[in-house]
Amino acid sequence: MVQHHAPAPVNMAHPWKHHVDRFCRQYLQLEPSLDFPPAEYLKLDTVQELIYERLFADDALLYAPPDRYRLRTLKQLIARIEASIDDWDEHAVSDNLMSLLPVLLSAPLPSEAASVQQKHYVTYSLSLLDRGLGESDEAPSITLLENRSLISAGGTTGLRTWEAALHLGQYLCQNPSVVAGKRILELGAGTGYLSVMCAKYLACRHIVASDGSDDVINNLPDNLFLNSLQDSPLVTPMDVKWGHALVGTEDQQWNEGQSIDVVLGADITYDRSNHPALVGTILDLFELHPDVEVYIGATQRNEQTSQVFLDTCKRSGLTVDDLEYPVMSTKRQQGPFYNDRDPIHIYRSSNRPAYGLDATNVASQGLVASRVKRWRPCNRAPLPDVMSGGGVTLEAPCRQDAASTDVNPVPSGRRVMGANKALRWTSIAADYWWPEHRRVRGPGTSQRVNKLVPARRDVASLWGAGEHG
Repeated sequence: MVQHHAPAPVNMAHPWKHHVDRFCRQYLQLEPSLDFPPAEYLKLDTVQELIYERLFADDALLYAPPDRYRLRTLKQLIARIEASIDDWDEHAVSDNLMSLLPVLLSAPLPSEAASVQQKHYVTYSLSLLDRGLGESDEAPSITLLENRSLISAGGTTGLRTWEAALHLGQYLCQNPSVVAGKRILELGAGTGYLSVMCAKYLACRHIVASDGSDDVINNLPDNLFLNSLQDSPLVTPMDVKWGHALVGTEDQQWNEGQSIDVVLGADITYDRSNHPALVGTILDLFELHPDVEVYIGATQRNEQTSQVFLDTCKRSGLTVDDLEYPVMSTKRQQGPFYNDRDPIHIYRSSNRPAYGLDATNVASQGLVASRVKRWRPCNRAPLPDVMSGGGVTLEAPCRQDAASTDVNPVPSGRRVMGANKALRWTSIAADYWWPEHRRVRGPGTSQRVNKLVPARRDVASLWGAGEHG
């Protein structure tokens, strides 16, 4: 079912307030193109003074935009006010605004080239959380230090907040139960937008803000400070490199043994070369935390890249659902603001039964079925392409306890028996574990599989939607 955004409330007493709020929020987000209030409102003294008090007064903002942006916006604002006035005896340009103009004009400004290299304060308004606020109250917001033009020498894109993070944040604002009271891991945290949101406004129990870039990890404390989270026990920055083992390293327990309930990721699928490592890390997280749910926001800049990610998930046995949460049109957005030209998907993956195996039929085979949700091989590395031509060295059969990540050896030649069922797991190169012998029953069919299955895709095609036993 498609979930739609709630419409913004309209203040009937002051019909201009909606337009002023939108303009101010765009300004604080450093939007390159601003929607100024209509001329009929812009010429009003009340509107001009409100804009000045909220954006340009000396004590208006704790973290103001750069002076170059302030000057450009002020010049455009004054020009639009002048154009809106049709009776100069009745209306005029605010003295406060006019007095500020020469101050900014005389201030030393960095060159355009230097400005591109600098970080600036960007404030995102969370309009979906401002329902029921008083007339003078502002929407909850997140302020971050960003560089929207610079990609670091290490190639990281984590120095700015991307559209998929804003969109996934909107989804979470409308569905706070996804994270409320839960332990969260954010993959590719970047500026920390989602981590800050979950800790500051969505009542998560704890969140690990992880990234594989040293630049990003080093910048996260600054953004936590800007949002009064510098001393909070709710947020922990962590270096997590996709594809690197989470277990079996020098650490006895990953994340100090703390559980993870939800994994978040935004705009982490744009580079198809990273898909195998990303999916491998997600699979490792399912091994560690069988009940975890994964939510990924992905901008579809290239349809082929999006499909490659989904195909990689499918080959790995991951069930992925598109939650169909459409992007609100830019004209209706009240903050945060992001373009509506490219589709942005929100994918959800949970540890559901794979290959038709669920807790019931796993238990019927004599395997431990406590908290079973997915049955999978132990190792995630690509399989060697030797399955059909022989040459595979078989080792001792074993069973994998479906309720844990332990591999428990079974004496050579034995089968794990139960209720007229038999299942043998054999080890091949790279420590993969695959069924060697299994009866497959579907609607009107009966066939016996007497071979090693080379890929999860083939297992799925054999086991389809029928009864498997």
